[in-house]
Amino acid sequence: MPCTDGGPNYSDNPETTRRLNKVTRMLCSLCRRINKSGRDTLITQDAELTAWWSDHQEMDRKREAAQRAERAKRQERRAVLAKLSPKDKRILGLDKE
Repeated sequence: MPCTDGGPNYSDNPETTRRLNKVTRMLCSLCRRINKSGRDTLITQDAELTAWWSDHQEMDRKREAAQRAERAKRQERRAVLAKLSPKDKRILGLDKE
């Protein structure tokens, strides 16, 4: 999953952004493992971490929902295009797809 910190890019330095995103992915992975282990209190003991994790999970849900919607849209488009004849595709200017 391509986790990021979710905020705007305040750095003009791509290396800083890359490193922040890497640390975010690592923290996300760690929090997921903690949740799966049933030791959520390791997260909930820290209010700041709890808030971050809650926000991050919500961003993940929204991103994943958007990705599912985009995949469904592409699949629907392919299904519709498959019904068209070569002549129909040519008339519609879709003969390159």
